[in-house]
Amino acid sequence: DSGMRRRLGDALHACIVRGDYEDALRICDAVIPYPRTRSNVLCNALWVVQTDNTGLPFDEVLAKRVLAASLFLAAFNPPMHINAAAVYAHFDDPDPVTRHLLLAKKHEQDLSPYLDEPLFDRFRTHARWSELTGDAPASVEDQTWMEVATAACEAGEYANAFPALWWFWEETRSTRVADLIDALTERAGHRVGYQSESLEAVSY
Repeated sequence: DSGMRRRLGDALHACIVRGDYEDALRICDAVIPYPRTRSNVLCNALWVVQTDNTGLPFDEVLAKRVLAASLFLAAFNPPMHINAAAVYAHFDDPDPVTRHLLLAKKHEQDLSPYLDEPLFDRFRTHARWSELTGDAPASVEDQTWMEVATAACEAGEYANAFPALWWFWEETRSTRVADLIDALTERAGHRVGYQSESLEAVSY
């Protein structure tokens, strides 16, 4: 419920401030399944899964879950794009690294403190890197819930499609989306259990 989401989010922030990163990662793992988690909590989650911030081993599975739960909300909290770029750098994936930095620029984030970080050294040869330092506005589209959900499904990570689909279902109350959530989460081994007729979640 919303109270539990809030308490987990507050606990995550407190752990990061104290430097209790192992506990922060455990809370991160617990808060991600909650639909409608606040974007500032997800921004913190993106920060804490970065091994260069915590010194802990990189948890690839958790990082993918956090990305899938976060990216379609980043337009509402643009610093998330900077953290997302850093997470993708851990995957050594140049296209999303550059894309999210461009999205941060598009949403008027100051990139100057970040572009010289060693984490991004190996991506400076990307064809679009020069756009990050120029004065021209960044030409790049925000990531949609459908794009995030589709990418997760194509990777066979069906549970990671769930946060984006839930968000869209809450916006539309679409029976087709409810049925899709049922099918994907059942395939992922964690059936949410929707009743399309009433559009109510019956189990978690």
